[in-house]
Order: sequence, then C-alpha cells, then structure tokens
Amino acid sequence: MSDNTVKPGHSRNLIDQTKRICNTVYYKWRSTMPKPNLSDPITIRLPEEILAAIEQIAVTCDRSRSWVMVRALKLYLAGEGADILAVRKGREQVANGDSHDMDDVLQEIHEIVSRKVA
Repeated sequence: MSDNTVKPGHSRNLIDQTKRICNTVYYKWRSTMPKPNLSDPITIRLPEEILAAIEQIAVTCDRSRSWVMVRALKLYLAGEGADILAVRKGREQVANGDSHDMDDVLQEIHEIVSRKVA
C-alpha cells in the first residue's frame, strides 16, 4: 500500500498516528541499544492466523515480519519467560543445597518477633 492510499473505513490521521507510534518506539529502542548480534536464520511454522496478524502489524508499522516477531519474543521473555527461568534457577539452587528449611526459617522469625514483643 502506498503512503497516499487509505483503506476504506480508515482515516489518514489514524494511519499517520499508527505509523508515528511504531516509528517512535523503534527509533527510541534503536538509539539507546547497540545493534544485537544475530543468530543464524531459523525456520518456524506458525498457525496461519498468527502469521496474518504479524503481517498486518508489520505493514501498519512499516517494519519487517522479523522485527515484529523479535519484539513479541522480547515481551514474552520479559514476562512469562522470565518467570520460567526464575523457577529453573530456584530448582537448581535447591538441587545444589542452596536453600533453607522452612521450619528453621519460621522458628527464626518466631524468635525475632518474641524478642521485640518482650
């Protein structure tokens, strides 16, 4: 779609605002972050409706599909992915003996509280 073409039901102002938002976010990220090292290309199979949504977002923001997918993956890794990695780290700490028995912790808390009350 050329910059002069507006789809029926869309206003020029809305399209301009959307592109401005997408570009602003991109340029802020780009100006503050060094260019990342890239992996070898990978192949992924997606449900058609997900790919269609990615393509629509890419066209709206005037970006590549890869750009949209990387942003989506970063958001996942910052949220649910970070939680999963924290659980993994906790399991590794327990397996390595880097933990405290809950009964001992509760007893210590009880002793601290008892001293403050007395």
